[in-house]
Amino acid sequence: MAGCHRTPDVTRGAGETWGPGRVFGIVPLPDNQMYWFATESTPEGGHEADEKTAVLDRFGTWYPPIRECIDNTPAESILRHDIYDLAKMPSTFVRNRTVLLGDAAHAMTPNLGQGAGQAIEDAATLVLLLRSGDITAALARHDRIRRARTRTLWRQSRLMGKAAQAANSVAVHLRNSLLRATPPAIVSRSAARVAKWTSP
Repeated sequence: MAGCHRTPDVTRGAGETWGPGRVFGIVPLPDNQMYWFATESTPEGGHEADEKTAVLDRFGTWYPPIRECIDNTPAESILRHDIYDLAKMPSTFVRNRTVLLGDAAHAMTPNLGQGAGQAIEDAATLVLLLRSGDITAALARHDRIRRARTRTLWRQSRLMGKAAQAANSVAVHLRNSLLRATPPAIVSRSAARVAKWTSP
């Protein structure tokens, strides 16, 4: 992931391009900056001597804004990370008066962009419930509410990641066909449901 000056013209704003086993995303930022990220299914812990060259080798032939964004990024600004999520959701986020929040409770892949948002929702929910004055009841309710919501998003993020990173040609063809056939209104409604937080 990295940032670059917004020299590339990306008129449609933020978005992702999915290829076989790879994803490239672009997010315009203020002050003529742009954030981009690239993913590929590779063995854990891998690194290249020159990460910029490695990204260009994998994505440099994709459509022009991608190449331009990589070209406009200083090599030292490119960071490489493995992506992890929880293998299994915990059976509870609460033990006595200890509460797990954020990634400690529900680390998920970034495919829905909900990691930080869910941590904020955890904190907001907990604060509002604790105002009741009954700490035991507040923590029990917090656990029920937050595990239900985050479990759903954790599963959806993992599923979206598998679809995005599909490398098998049959799976890629099926994925692309389904995406083309999905009306934009359905995509928008699904995104709105993901982002909607209900106050307890």
